[in-house]
Amino acid sequence: MSEIRKKANITLQDIAEATGYSKNTVSLGMRNSERLPDSTIKLIQKTAEQLGYKPNLTARNLTTGKSGLIGVYASSLHDAVRTELVNGLITELRSAQYSPVLGLGEGHSGSWHTSAWVKTLKDLSVEAMVVVREFLTEIPAEIADTPVIVLGCQPHPSLKCDYAALDRAEAASRGIKYLTDHGHRNIFIYAGRNSHFETGCVNEASKRNAKWFIPDWDISTSKASLQKLLEYVTHNKKSFSAIIFGDSPTAVEFLTLLSDRGVRVPEDMAIISYDYLPYARHLKVPLTTITQPIENLVSMAVFLVQNRLEKPGSKYIHRTLKHKIVPGESV
Repeated sequence: MSEIRKKANITLQDIAEATGYSKNTVSLGMRNSERLPDSTIKLIQKTAEQLGYKPNLTARNLTTGKSGLIGVYASSLHDAVRTELVNGLITELRSAQYSPVLGLGEGHSGSWHTSAWVKTLKDLSVEAMVVVREFLTEIPAEIADTPVIVLGCQPHPSLKCDYAALDRAEAASRGIKYLTDHGHRNIFIYAGRNSHFETGCVNEASKRNAKWFIPDWDISTSKASLQKLLEYVTHNKKSFSAIIFGDSPTAVEFLTLLSDRGVRVPEDMAIISYDYLPYARHLKVPLTTITQPIENLVSMAVFLVQNRLEKPGSKYIHRTLKHKIVPGESV
């Protein structure tokens, strides 16, 4: 590789001369094309960074006839998972030389695809749209002519688009396995009624011959529902030794209630919960969580965007990523 010298208005040709590759190869490398080995891509992008290369998106768009715009749509950013996903996705899309445009359906009460932001993304003629949603079974006709990549959805084999999914039942199974591996055979399940997560808990507990309990009151994140759980735990402490939550913020609030009542965690009651929680390890009793592989989801989403745009007629790619346990001191 020739000596790297910074100058104004670095071009792809400058990167090509510095690396010894052709201008076409450099262009592919800057777009993370799967046609190139990882080592070549890393060298090209490192050289571009050292030279201070800044892509001229306007020129590229005039040359290719493509906008380079990628729509990113989420209904909200109220939880840590979606916030991390969207932040990471926008960063990685920009690194891959795309121009992401974020739309939020905050306050929209109708179907997600009727949001004003989805219409705006369509009006902008985005090349593809990444939709962050937990549950999706079909792509609405209104946006079917735009390549759609769904991120974080429950797996659905008949979904006619690319997706990187998360199976909540698999997450629940990991949580139950972790509890039983730590000696807990009587487990209270606090999750949405008939949800994928609750079903996964019940199925795995049954496989492991563990006893499971489901409350006979409506599950919610309200203080009234948690107070009922607290009273139940207080009067039935010997009936079960662990609680698995389908939501980490709810688990955190319940940890406080248990502490106020004098119930020790994990000595008297073990707690594990689903959902990435950035401050879980900083709690008085660090919370054990079943966490989404956020970085892998982001990387897969960017790959699916690139693949769909490079191979528009190819077969849909469906990937379901595995969750992981992040141990704390609550189990």
